[in-house]
Amino acid sequence: MCIRDSLRHHFESLFTFEAPKAIVLYLGGNDLNLGYSAKKIVALIKKFITVINRKFPNTLIFNISIKPSFERIDKLKTIETINKLMYDLSNEKNFFKHIDFYSAMMKNNTVDGQFLLQDGLHLNSDGYDVLRKLLKKAFLKQKNKMMDQLLPVVYMIGVLLFCLLYTSDAA
Repeated sequence: MCIRDSLRHHFESLFTFEAPKAIVLYLGGNDLNLGYSAKKIVALIKKFITVINRKFPNTLIFNISIKPSFERIDKLKTIETINKLMYDLSNEKNFFKHIDFYSAMMKNNTVDGQFLLQDGLHLNSDGYDVLRKLLKKAFLKQKNKMMDQLLPVVYMIGVLLFCLLYTSDAA
């Protein structure tokens, strides 16, 4: 989806749901066709992410990196730059997680065509399988981090509950 037009102008009508736990974005690919620089595309994505975060401050935002394709072979360096800058942003913002789809779509530093349709741009079923696995891994990683944060609290509640039960049995 083109960040400049579609998402920015239709944000309120597209994002009408109540505070989701996560939002997954795939942004920037179509903006490459507009001739924008990597810096401009990243600025547009950052602006959009800020809008989302303001509306949903407790929502995790997962960003799927721009995938390589034969159709955009001449733009691979720009794609790599955008993906690197988005990865860097994910290290700065705790609500923003970057999913490296680009690397999974490459083989020996070239686009791996086994994941693309004949048009050289869109994913085939194998490509969607790769994406599904990456998303699942990212979701599980976040779930495990949340569990790691909750475990000390659960432990403390468990100890407190045990103490309460023990003292009430003793009385």
